Amino acid sequence: MKDQEVKVKLSEVLCRVLEQVTFAFSEPVSDTGKVDPAAEPFIEVTLKYWGASSGRVLLILPLSLSRQLGASMLGLDPDADDSADTQADAAKEIGNIMTGQMLTAVYGPRAVFNMEAPVVRELTAEEFFSILDGHQYVCNMVEGRPVIAVFVEAEGVHERQSTHR
Repeated sequence: MKDQEVKVKLSEVLCRVLEQVTFAFSEPVSDTGKVDPAAEPFIEVTLKYWGASSGRVLLILPLSLSRQLGASMLGLDPDADDSADTQADAAKEIGNIMTGQMLTAVYGPRAVFNMEAPVVRELTAEEFFSILDGHQYVCNMVEGRPVIAVFVEAEGVHERQSTHR
């Protein structure tokens, strides 16, 4: 599968997961140039996978949007529950669902993978841009705020094998 095909699948999966899991509608955008990670805190959810291939999938979004999406996903009032653990758990679950669907979209339903537990951390502006540099990513906007999905295959993985047969 070519890199552009992977980006299309990544965008489709991101839109679908946001809509089905958090009830949020997103619009793909082609440029992250207007995203300012210094304006508000951003978090990164990272999931490492291995099996038919190996790598990691990252979900990057503003902390405030994570709070809103988590509350929507859990049926809570976003202002009522300000628990950092609840927000992190919701972001991890969104990342977990997105990673599972992405791996199936790229490698097919027969490919078998293992995944580590998701990890959430806050990003600095420098880390934000270094993550995007040189990796395949898509950016979708939810209520004017960015949600970025990054697909990183381990070095040495040059060609994706489709197992759709």
